[in-house]
Amino acid sequence: MSKVRAARQQKRRYPFTPKTRLFDMVSAQYHMTLAAWLAFIAPYLKCGMVPNWKTAKRLDFKCRKERTAWCIALLLAKIGKEGLNCKKSVFFRYLTTSEHSNIEMSEQYLTTLVNNMLRLGIPPVN
Repeated sequence: MSKVRAARQQKRRYPFTPKTRLFDMVSAQYHMTLAAWLAFIAPYLKCGMVPNWKTAKRLDFKCRKERTAWCIALLLAKIGKEGLNCKKSVFFRYLTTSEHSNIEMSEQYLTTLVNNMLRLGIPPVN
């Protein structure tokens, strides 16, 4: 029975696969917001180009941890909790997996940075 329980927990904690798109994590009514956000953060991505908002599966940032958290906080400030098709914790877990980004920090640390920015106010672009 413990294997079944462990499998259920794994499915609940990681309801995405390496093929899951960022588009799938965001509610349909916020897809245009996602497209605008991807265009805005393009200078902070390694490729420097705007990823296709319908097919993007991976985001490779070229900035420091704080700026990466700032980029994610901007999206969450616009769409809020209701803008995600999953729990916020699953969204952070998705972003910190090696298949979906090059963010080299733990899910908990990213969550803390983003939530602090949302709570205290997102600093302006420098």
